[in-house]
Order: sequence, then C-alpha cells, then structure tokens
Amino acid sequence: MCSDPKQRPSLLTDKVMEPAVKYINKKFPNIDFRGNNQHLTCIQRQKSEVMATASTYYDSFLDVMEFRSINFDFTKSYLDLIVTYTSVIIMLSRLDDKKVLVSMYNCAYEMTKATCESSYPRLSQMFIEYEQPWKKLSEDFGPHMR
Repeated sequence: MCSDPKQRPSLLTDKVMEPAVKYINKKFPNIDFRGNNQHLTCIQRQKSEVMATASTYYDSFLDVMEFRSINFDFTKSYLDLIVTYTSVIIMLSRLDDKKVLVSMYNCAYEMTKATCESSYPRLSQMFIEYEQPWKKLSEDFGPHMR
C-alpha cells in the first residue's frame, strides 16, 4: 500500500503536507501537537480532510493492535492448557495402583448393577495408551511440532 507511490494516500504525497510528514517521521511518537508548530500548520488547515482520509488506516491499525492482544491472550491460555494437561498426565502416570483401583471399582459396580460402568472401557484404554506418557504426549502434540 504505502510502498508503492501510486497507491500511497494523497496525504503522504501532497507537497503541502511534506513538512508535516518529515516532522512527524522525525519526532514519532513524541510529537507536540498543541504547540505553535509551523511544521503542522498544513494539518491544522486541512484537519477534516486529514481525519477523513486517515481514519480508515487508523481504525485498521487499531484492529491489528486488538487482534494482537486477543491472539496473545488466546496463545497464553492455550499454552497454559497444554502445560496443565501434560502435568495431569504425568501425575497420573506416577500413580502405581490406578489400574487396580479402577478395575476394583468397575468390578464392584458390575456386581451391584449387573453392567459395566459406562466410562470404564475408555478409562482403561487411556491407562494403556499412557503407560509411556512421554511417548504418548509427543504423539498427541505431534501436529504442533510441524
């Protein structure tokens, strides 16, 4: 957009605006807009046009800033989730009698209700899959390593 002279906003190519453009580039971001600054007189004279022309760009830059903030928050939350998930799986792998405990529970459940507890097959399968937790975690997160 701004690198191609033909596509640059007229504010940036107008000879009348040249002193303001140079001054702002030199002083950015600490520009004294309130003082009696001769470099900014052209903006003062055309402030409505400047606002009309620059508002779309300004709003787009604000959107980028907001997206960056949202993206950062999302990424942080996602990474927190991965750390928590990994911690839970590692902690679970350190419980020696987990298979016996869930099997005993399912056995008592089946003796009482005459049917297998509905989550037992999935829970058993998870214990089998995570017998080597680091290997399984690397498989789970494989798509993130590409």
